[in-house]
Amino acid sequence: MFYLSLPWICYFLLLAESKILWDGRMHREYPSFLLDVSGEPYLTNVKGPRAASVYIKGLGQEVTPTPLWNERIYPDQPYPAVQTEQAIRVLIGGLSVYKPGVGRPQSGLRRTDLIAHKNGSSINLIPSIGKGRVAFHFSVLMDEWYKPDPIHEYQLVYIETPDKSRVFTLQLGSPFKNPTEQLPAPGADRLKILNHNREVIYEVDFKEETWQNFAVVVDWKRRTLQVFYSENETFLERATNVLPNYTLRKGIAGRGEFHFGLLKFPIVNGDDPEEVRGDFEHHGVQEAVVHSMMYSGVFIENVEETGLSIGSKSKYDV
Repeated sequence: MFYLSLPWICYFLLLAESKILWDGRMHREYPSFLLDVSGEPYLTNVKGPRAASVYIKGLGQEVTPTPLWNERIYPDQPYPAVQTEQAIRVLIGGLSVYKPGVGRPQSGLRRTDLIAHKNGSSINLIPSIGKGRVAFHFSVLMDEWYKPDPIHEYQLVYIETPDKSRVFTLQLGSPFKNPTEQLPAPGADRLKILNHNREVIYEVDFKEETWQNFAVVVDWKRRTLQVFYSENETFLERATNVLPNYTLRKGIAGRGEFHFGLLKFPIVNGDDPEEVRGDFEHHGVQEAVVHSMMYSGVFIENVEETGLSIGSKSKYDV
C-alpha cells in the first residue's frame, strides 16, 4: 500500500482553490495607458510630475518574471512551463517628487508607488485584505544598471496604516537616522523584512540575476507575522516562525494600503536647521540619479481555509 508523507499532504492535497483577494501580477497584454489613469489593479498617482508610464513599465519579453508562478506542464518539474505574467520595472530619478493633493511636495523623498486598489480606491480593499490571515506575495529582482545606493534607505514593499506606520516593510539600504550614523550601515546590502516596530525579523543578501520570492503572512486578529522565502523556481519555504507584531494598533487603525515600488529616503543635510533635520518628507540630501527595481508575482491571498500558495499550484497548510 502507498502512503503519502506529511509534506506531500501539506503541499498537494489541499483541494480548495486559492482565494485571491487582489492580483497585481501584470498580465502579458496589459496596456501602458492604464498605468497613466490608475487602471485596475494599480493606483499610480504617487510618483513624479510625468505620466506614470514613464516611471512604471511592463517588460514583456525583455525580462522574464519569476518562474515561481508559471503554469507547469508537469507539476513536479519547473520546466517546461507557460509564463502568465510580465515583470514590472519601477524607476525613480532626481525629479521623482510626489505632490499630495493637500500639503507640500514631498521634496525630501523620491518615490514611485503602485498601490493595490479596487474600483478606484485603496480603501475599498481594506475590508477584505485586513481581516483573518492574509498572505502578501511579492518577488524582487535587482536591476544591475540602476542599483539602489546603499547609503540611502529604500522601502520597497509595505502596508501603510493611517498614522503612516508600516504593518511590515521590505527594506534595503541604510536606515534614515538623525543624526546620520555610519554610511553605508552594516547590512545595507541585504533585503530585510521589518515588523511594525521596525525590527528586523528576516534578512537575506540582495542577489544579482536572482528572483527573490517572499510571502508575508499577516494574522490581523492575533497581530503576528510569518515570512516565507525562496529563489527563482524553488517553492516558498518557511523562513521564520510566527512572530508577534504587537505594537500594531488593533482594529481599523492598524489596517492600511498595500504598496510596492521604490521609496527612497534622504540623508540628513547638516546645513538645515536642527529642528527640521528629522523631517525626511521635506528636507535632506538627494542625488539626481536614477534607481530601478523589478517586480513580479505580486498578489494577496486569504490563507485561512485554502493554505498558502508556495509555487505553481502547490499549497502549504499554515
